Amino acid sequence: MIPLNNYQRTLYQTLSKTNYKVYDEVPKDEEPPVISIGDYTITDGAYKNRGYIINQKIDIYSCYEGKKEINTMVSTVLKELKSALNFSIDDTFFIADIKLLESSVSRMEDGLYIANLNILFELEEV
Repeated sequence: MIPLNNYQRTLYQTLSKTNYKVYDEVPKDEEPPVISIGDYTITDGAYKNRGYIINQKIDIYSCYEGKKEINTMVSTVLKELKSALNFSIDDTFFIADIKLLESSVSRMEDGLYIANLNILFELEEV
């Protein structure tokens, strides 16, 4: 069984270490800065032991005028995510690898900055 809830709990706890607010779904009345755990896809991993590859989207929001805050948030999130390497998510799986596949930052017309991170997590059976 794929330990998705344990994986998501680990992801939430790791992102919470950034000291920014973290949500699955950002409430409409919530003001940035915030982090949103987005959609994901899962495929089988290529390991000696059983494993899975999770392609995880993480969205980061900032209203700060200029890119200073969004850049700091992206850097902080990436640093904390890397700290989860080799972390056991339950008794049967651990995070074997974490890779940044892509990061993009966009400024909306209303001044909101959005960073979209595409992160690859490789889970491997213990």
